[in-house]
Amino acid sequence: MSTAITLPCGRCGAALPVDPTRASVACAYCGASSEVPAEVRERALAWGARVGEAHRKLEAEERYLGHHQRFQGARWIHWLAPLLLLVLVGGGAALAAALQRRGVELPAWVVPVATYGGLALVLLVGWAAWRRRKQPAAARAVAVATCERCGGPLTFAAGSQAATCPSCSAVALPSATVQAVLADAVEDQARDAEIARGRAERETYRTTAAAQRFGRGYARVMTFGWVVLLLGGALVGGVGQLVSGSSAGDARALRQGWMLLGVAGVGLALGAAGLGLYLGVVRAPARALERSLRAFAARLGGGMLPGRPGAALDWLDQHWLGTAPIEVMLVQREKDRWNVSGRVAGVPVLIVVLHGIRHGSGLHVFLAAPRRRSPGVTELPPARALAAEGLTLRVSYAGIALSKPRARLDDLGSGRMDRAVAAALALADA
Repeated sequence: MSTAITLPCGRCGAALPVDPTRASVACAYCGASSEVPAEVRERALAWGARVGEAHRKLEAEERYLGHHQRFQGARWIHWLAPLLLLVLVGGGAALAAALQRRGVELPAWVVPVATYGGLALVLLVGWAAWRRRKQPAAARAVAVATCERCGGPLTFAAGSQAATCPSCSAVALPSATVQAVLADAVEDQARDAEIARGRAERETYRTTAAAQRFGRGYARVMTFGWVVLLLGGALVGGVGQLVSGSSAGDARALRQGWMLLGVAGVGLALGAAGLGLYLGVVRAPARALERSLRAFAARLGGGMLPGRPGAALDWLDQHWLGTAPIEVMLVQREKDRWNVSGRVAGVPVLIVVLHGIRHGSGLHVFLAAPRRRSPGVTELPPARALAAEGLTLRVSYAGIALSKPRARLDDLGSGRMDRAVAAALALADA
C-alpha cells in the first residue's frame, strides 16, 4: 500500500503524487513542474516510514495468527483421523466380506479407494467448516475529515495519496493531524493483532504441553531405564543363583551368583558416586540459585509459581497483552525452571529463569505496564544501563520485557535482579 501524499498542480490543480526523494514533481496532465516544500517531504518520509512499519507488523501478526488458528482448528484431526481411518478400514473390509458371501466379487482396488477417499472427504469437509469459522482479516484504518470547499465528509484510508469529496469532487490532501490519526489507527490495529496472536500462540503451546511432558519422560526412560534393568537383572539373577546353588550344592552356580552380585554392587557404587557428584557439583549452584530467587520473590511480595511452562502461560494470559519468547512457553533444553511472580510499585512482574547443564541459564523478565507508543524510550539512561548489563530490551504495548538467553549465575543474583527490575520500572513510567 502506498504511503505517499499529493500536492495540487499550480497550473491545472490536478493532484500530484509526492516523491519524498525528489525536490520537484511534474504534472502528468499539463507538464508543469511544482516544487515540493521541504517540510512536506520530511512529513511524507516520516509518515511513510511509520505507517509502513505498522502495516508490515500488522501483516506479520495476521500471518502468524492464521498459523495458530489453523493449528487450533485442526486439533481434532490428531485423534479423529486415526479413529476414522480404523472405522473406514474395518467397515470396508466387513462390507466386502458380506458382499462376497452373497456372491458379489469386488475388484481389489475398490475397498482402499473408498476407504481413503472417504477419509479425504471428511477432512475436506472439516477444513471447509474451519474456513467458514476463520476470523476475517482486520480492516485497514480510515480517518474522516471535512472538505474545505463544501463541508462534506472526506474519508482517508491509511496510506492513501488523497481523498476525493463525494459531493464536489475536490481532491484533498491529508493534513498532519489526519496523518497522525491514521498512523495511530494502524498501530492500534497492529497492537490488537499482536494481542490476538499472543493468546492464540499461548493456547497452541498449552495444547502441546502434554506431548512435551511425554517426550521428556520418554527420553529419561530411554537414557536410564536400561541401566536400571541391567543392575536389577544382575541383582535378581545373583540372588537366584546363590539360592539355587546353595540348595543344590552347585559351586559353579554359587560363583556365578557372587559374580552377578559383584557386578550389581559395582554398578550401584558407581551410580551412588555419580549421584553424589551430580548433587554436589551440578545441583549445588541450582539450589543456591533457587534460594536466591525465593528471597527475591519475598521482596517482591509474591512467590514461586510451579516450575512448568503452564504456570508462566497462566500468568501471561492474566497480565501480559503481547507475545512472549518461545523459551518461556515451551519446554526446551533446560534442566530446571523457576517462575517468580510479584509486584513492583503495584505493577505485576514475572521472572522466568531457565537453568541448564550444557547451555547455561536464561533470564526473562516481564513488567506488565500497558503503554501506548513511546518513541525514543530505548535511548533513555535506564535502557542504556540495561544494555550495559547485557539485557535485551523490548518495549511494546504490553509493557517492558527483558531477556538474556545466556545469563551467568552471578547475573541472577539479588542485586542485579533488583537493578534490572528497577530500570524496567523507570522505563515503564517514562
